[in-house]
Amino acid sequence: MSKPNLESLLSTIPVELRQGLELPPKIYVEMEGELLGYKEGKLLTIRYPFKEYYQNPFGYMQGGIISAAIDNTVAPLSYLACATNITKSITTKFIRPVLNTYSHIIVEARLNKSDGNNITLNAVVRSPEQDLLATGVVECIEV
Repeated sequence: MSKPNLESLLSTIPVELRQGLELPPKIYVEMEGELLGYKEGKLLTIRYPFKEYYQNPFGYMQGGIISAAIDNTVAPLSYLACATNITKSITTKFIRPVLNTYSHIIVEARLNKSDGNNITLNAVVRSPEQDLLATGVVECIEV
């Protein structure tokens, strides 16, 4: 049996809700995300490799790449759990640098709340050894 991927998971969204959307988006494909786990409507976990060109001048993963990994994880969860929506804000807190000795990072997104048109999700970014590297809070609004 083949391992599930994000594309097949997103194909479960009703056609009328994903019509005109490119799922997953090109940036997710470029970042080579790998679906590790999904708990229906509540939790999504994706692994992203550390690519050499993600490095900042210190050799760590650039903060914008970490935020992109968070966005690439919370967005699919928000589509699977709620109506079609867009990101209103992302707040990323960096706790430890993502070292160039890490082969990958793991991002876990969790639906925090959905009320009316507003959706809030939380994310944690961990090292391969499960050290906490960053956290994120993402607010979305239904469209």
